[in-house]
Amino acid sequence: MRIEDLTSIYQIVCAAEAGTDPFENPKIQHLRKPLQEYLSRQPDRHKALSMQPRIVSDPEEDSVEFDLLVVPADPTRNIKEVSKRLKTQILYHEVQHYRVLAEHFKHLPSAVGFNEEEKMALVLLLEFEIRYRRGCDICWVGESLFSEPASGPL
Repeated sequence: MRIEDLTSIYQIVCAAEAGTDPFENPKIQHLRKPLQEYLSRQPDRHKALSMQPRIVSDPEEDSVEFDLLVVPADPTRNIKEVSKRLKTQILYHEVQHYRVLAEHFKHLPSAVGFNEEEKMALVLLLEFEIRYRRGCDICWVGESLFSEPASGPL
C-alpha cells in the first residue's frame, strides 16, 4: 500500500456515516483487498517496532510531526480544511495498542459492522499505519522492547 492509498482510505473512513461501508465509495472500493492484505502483515511491523522502537531519531530533528488531511477544503460549500497533527515517533506504550487494533481488523467488517466504535477504531489504526509508513525513511535509535532499558538517556 502506498501512503497516498492509506491517506485516501483514512479520509473516506473519517467522512463516512456510522453504519455504512466506507469501502463502497468508488474512490477506495478497489483498495479493500489490498488494505486487508497490508493489515495481515502488521505482525511484521509490530516486530520491527519491538526490535527498533521509534523513540529517538538520528539526527533527533528527523523525528518529525506532520499534518494529515482529514477533510479537504471545499470553498463552494464554505468548508475549511481540517487536518490532524501526528508524529512519526511511536512510543513504547503505543506499540501494543497498535497491535491490538490490527488484530481486531484481521477482517474488515461489512457495512453493518462499521458502527461508530468500529469506525473510530479503524481511523486510529489507519493513523498508526500512516505514522509507521511516514517514519520508514528515518534512522531510529534506542533500545529494543525485549532488552533491558538503557541506564542513560536515549
